[in-house]
Amino acid sequence: MIRLHVICEGPSEEQFVNHLLRDEFRQNGIELRPSRIGKPGKKGGGISYSRALEHLQWLLKNDSTCFCTTFFDNYGIDSKFPGKVESKAQTASKEHTKLEAMQDAFHTAFLQKVKDDLGYQCARRFIPYIQFHEYEGLLFSDPKQLAESLEEPSLAEPFQAIRDQFKSPEHINDDPVKAPSKRIIKYFEPYKKSKPLYATSAALDIGLSAIQKECRLFDQWIRLLLELATSKDN
Repeated sequence: MIRLHVICEGPSEEQFVNHLLRDEFRQNGIELRPSRIGKPGKKGGGISYSRALEHLQWLLKNDSTCFCTTFFDNYGIDSKFPGKVESKAQTASKEHTKLEAMQDAFHTAFLQKVKDDLGYQCARRFIPYIQFHEYEGLLFSDPKQLAESLEEPSLAEPFQAIRDQFKSPEHINDDPVKAPSKRIIKYFEPYKKSKPLYATSAALDIGLSAIQKECRLFDQWIRLLLELATSKDN
């Protein structure tokens, strides 16, 4: 069984991995081990390169045959993160390319930093992933189901109107006032205090296949991770 550590930004992402991804990956010979970024007592939030680097190094040193990936929101990453500034300089018409470039910069910086300590083959067992804007964008893959999951079916129409403004659920933006989670809270205030509970319930109701169908970058990440089962590096 391949071990794949998933470093998550917070409890919503961690529960998503546990409840939506774990069984699918186990059936493909991959054991997912999610954990929130940071040291014990300082888990979650505050996505900085130094924290990510420290966590990744610790995992790869203590489990030299594992793979590691990340599940961070671009929305919450600080300005010093590799590729963050450069990605903002690219045109809005190439937004997906911007994020892919940022993930490449993250991967390159990591390899350069740790290959001497860990060895290149060990260091390259890291597969970066950064959510295009925010985790909640995935929930707009099915606005009607999102509304029903919140037990507020009348919200299907405004949620669909939000979705229709963007090329894909992943494109729902990172504006501090109009980020996906803020848009949900605008119509459903309880979401603010119980995000992991509501987000996980909605994601389960929407289903992994529906999210993959609507969200290209997320789908690419899932497919890439599943390919580890047949990778020659194992």
